Amino acid sequence: MKKTILALIILLIITQISASAKAKTTKDSTDIKVMINNRQVILKQAPLISKDLILLPLTEVATQLGATVSWDGRVVINKNNYEIILPLESKSAFIDRQVFFMEQIPLIEQGHVMVSLRFISEIFGVKPDWDKEHALINITTNGDSAKLPQANNNNTNHVDKYYQLYDIIIGPSVGPNYEDAKNYVLKEGLLKEVKDIQKTYIGFNEAGSYETMVTGLDANKQEKLIWLSQDPYIGEISLSEIVSKKSGLSQEEILAILQENSIDAVNIKKLYIAPFENQINWFIIAEQDENQYFVRIDYYSGEIIEETVIAS
Repeated sequence: MKKTILALIILLIITQISASAKAKTTKDSTDIKVMINNRQVILKQAPLISKDLILLPLTEVATQLGATVSWDGRVVINKNNYEIILPLESKSAFIDRQVFFMEQIPLIEQGHVMVSLRFISEIFGVKPDWDKEHALINITTNGDSAKLPQANNNNTNHVDKYYQLYDIIIGPSVGPNYEDAKNYVLKEGLLKEVKDIQKTYIGFNEAGSYETMVTGLDANKQEKLIWLSQDPYIGEISLSEIVSKKSGLSQEEILAILQENSIDAVNIKKLYIAPFENQINWFIIAEQDENQYFVRIDYYSGEIIEETVIAS
């Protein structure tokens, strides 16, 4: 019994010491004062220190610097006609179709997105002065907000150790690979069972941009068609369109419409469904009578929206 009581006393002492140490760490970070253009700013969420980096509440500081911050699953910062996208749980952020990597993944503290002082200085073009002795940050604006340095030629090692800046990606946009597409629809609960995955090109250009289409059954055993795109910079997969297969025309119905317009099924080279200009369409490429036919049909109504004939 005495040994049990002694063990409990020791455990209590260790817990109190740990709590005291934690409180001291928190106090050290919250003692930091923030000034903008030599005027102290009172923040609802105090600065933090993480891995020797000073973190500031993004929304509060951005607002003080004349920006607006919104949320659409990512943090979106708007300032001087620039839009800065900051996905959470990632070191990457991008502005004006250029990407750079932060030295610290944003943290969430009491509902506030916390970012490094360095990130603030780069994004808003401000000069931060850190007075360690007095635990004081003075942020000075210089009128060059949200202007990133130019990307370097080798695309790998920027002279600044804190981030790497990448050139604009040129070329067609593409959907995720088949395995990533399958994992995405299952993880997000869009489908319970995947039946097929394929590329669907934007328009008739098979050398151009495409999205990845996944077909399968949802939780209610309804067959769905899903199109996914992928951000070329950060690799983020997003949902472009989702429709019920039975809500539109079947392949057999499309073949009947084509037959009515003198295009035989045996001459069809490509037949697929894809989003285009805010519509879901059937796309048909056929070769008949030494001509090429490019036909686009509304998925729901069967209306022929586009029909182009090219003589061979």
